[in-house]
Amino acid sequence: MFIEMEQLRSRLNKFDLLENYLDNGEKGEFVAFFRELFTVEVPLFSEEEGRWCELELFSRLSAFFLSYINRRRLLEELDSSTIQAEKMLSPDEHAGWNEMIDYFCELGAVLADYNGQQQIERTHEMIAKVHDYIHQFLHEELSLTKLAELVYLSPPYFSRLYKQMTGQGLLSYINKTRINKAKLLLKTTDRKIHEIASEIGLESAPYFTRLFRKRTGFTPQEYRDSSKSW
Repeated sequence: MFIEMEQLRSRLNKFDLLENYLDNGEKGEFVAFFRELFTVEVPLFSEEEGRWCELELFSRLSAFFLSYINRRRLLEELDSSTIQAEKMLSPDEHAGWNEMIDYFCELGAVLADYNGQQQIERTHEMIAKVHDYIHQFLHEELSLTKLAELVYLSPPYFSRLYKQMTGQGLLSYINKTRINKAKLLLKTTDRKIHEIASEIGLESAPYFTRLFRKRTGFTPQEYRDSSKSW
């Protein structure tokens, strides 16, 4: 596959797209696009011209990855043997064009994979924060907007993210938590049905009864009565 010098230079201007893939933890997309941009199967130019082209490409790739790692303070987070800094800083560490491309491609894959794992961990932390809030303020109105504000996300995005990570909708989790709390109160207290409804954040006792029956197969009173015989 032959590509002209100017075409190669135009591809060097697409680092912003590569950076987006890295930031989003999209390892597969990064590798595919990087290979599309820079993999060659045969020498591009004469030996001398090819060497200068290789040096130009190396300097641009080296600067891109070095800047990326420094700006995001990743050097201390990643295994130095994985980064192999000498290969990032010296073109003489590579036997040729393809070996150089392989190194930078693998480096990008490592960075994207790390970012992806960090995003997952941050998402789990956000979900845990929201769950804690739900349990603490179950008696209050728990709107999607209010919960999304806790983790500084838009309501639609947080709703999609929550379902993607947990396999259930946010409202489903809230209702399950409310019913579990109601079960406990029905078994351990003599509070009236409408008082329990209010305590779990449902002002309407009839709605609480419908929701409880839907979730358990019993009305709240039937559940209370049956629990006394356990």
